[in-house]
Amino acid sequence: MKTLTTDKIKLDILFYFFLLIIGFIIMQYSPVFFTKFEPDSTSYINYDPVRKTLYPIIIDLLEKNNEKNFYNLIFFQKVFLLLSIIFLIFSLKTLNVNFFFLIIIFSLIFFNFYYTSFAKVILTEAIFFGFLNFSFGLLFLKKYLLKSKILCLLFGLFIGGIIAIKSIGVLVALLLFFVLIKKNFYKNKKCILFALIGATLLPAIENIVYYSKYEDRKSVFNRSLIGKIFMISGKKEFDLNIFNKKYQKFITIFSEESREIHLFLDKIENPFLIANLKADYETIGQYQFDAKINDFKSEYRLDDFDIFLQKLTIEVIKNYPFEYFKMILWHYLGLWSPGSKQLLLNDITSTIIPYEKMLETSSGEMLEINKSLMILVNLFFFFLFLIFTIISIKSFYNFFFDSINKNTIIDILILICQIYLLAISMTNIATPRYFMPIFPIVLISVLWHINVFFN
Repeated sequence: MKTLTTDKIKLDILFYFFLLIIGFIIMQYSPVFFTKFEPDSTSYINYDPVRKTLYPIIIDLLEKNNEKNFYNLIFFQKVFLLLSIIFLIFSLKTLNVNFFFLIIIFSLIFFNFYYTSFAKVILTEAIFFGFLNFSFGLLFLKKYLLKSKILCLLFGLFIGGIIAIKSIGVLVALLLFFVLIKKNFYKNKKCILFALIGATLLPAIENIVYYSKYEDRKSVFNRSLIGKIFMISGKKEFDLNIFNKKYQKFITIFSEESREIHLFLDKIENPFLIANLKADYETIGQYQFDAKINDFKSEYRLDDFDIFLQKLTIEVIKNYPFEYFKMILWHYLGLWSPGSKQLLLNDITSTIIPYEKMLETSSGEMLEINKSLMILVNLFFFFLFLIFTIISIKSFYNFFFDSINKNTIIDILILICQIYLLAISMTNIATPRYFMPIFPIVLISVLWHINVFFN
């Protein structure tokens, strides 16, 4: 028996080492969907006040004596993301799956070149993905996690990284921490304590550095609010006269453009194309009316513009809740349809696309992809969406109503993914960039259920 056990351990080590080498080769030589410097990159390099400071700190640490050619940063991101994926795959052994299942998961993650491309660009995504993968992996290893102070400390450290790297990380971290404490708080107080200690470290460093540079915390959330007002104000049902004069003046900055956009969108029949275009047009509203908005702020001497914007958004949503709800659904659908715009936009060339130059600016540059491959990608995500929706209903039932099957780790992680997607849909726009953090868990959940079904 000892020989068999030793042989199995050696086989496991060899298997994961093989995956590590293959993963590094793929990560190193796979196609890149973006340029190294994306529109947001400069804001991280220069410590823009609307950004969290953990990523700029990492940039400075790695590029301090390197004249900021970013080779060290890119290499670190590749290795960090690679190790996190391998660790996540390793942790799946607790689901009693075989090597074939693990190889499929490995292949679908690493051959998603859009996902791996983020390791080669100056953005927070690769490190954010890594923190999530390590956290998810430790939750799959929960029975070991709850017995080890070091693992609890590491889990807290990764959760703290999630909080300190991106604003949406606060919600995700709270949900992940909920998994750890659920039904285990009184049994594992030391584990919870060590996790809390770990979780405070990186956010504390981020806060110290941020407030050493700025007095008040700023964010891009208000730009999201402008985008919501922009899109709702162009609907046929929208009545400007129900708002006060100051609100009317602000809305008229872009209401005409918004109406023209909606007239164009109403002629399109393909829902996936509509979802993608709505997201891009909302980005136009967020970023491309700054000059007019600044004139408005000067005219009304608005020192508290953030408060003004928040109150106006509440008024707009309160008067048009159904339109806001439809926006959420469109964004949710758009998160599951990467590349639909590139694939389908050529089908409407007979129609003049309004504000096409602005649309190109808001979309950014991406690698051109073969049309047949793009069709396969969209079909893959469409079926992923359908199956994940079905198993989400099952997980919701298990979690709240089934006393026998409730609270399995897969069910809880599926619900966390859905909460994350809904939060993005409510507060931001649909873009594949926002779907990718949970892509590995969505994939694992779907394939695990398929595996269980056929067995």
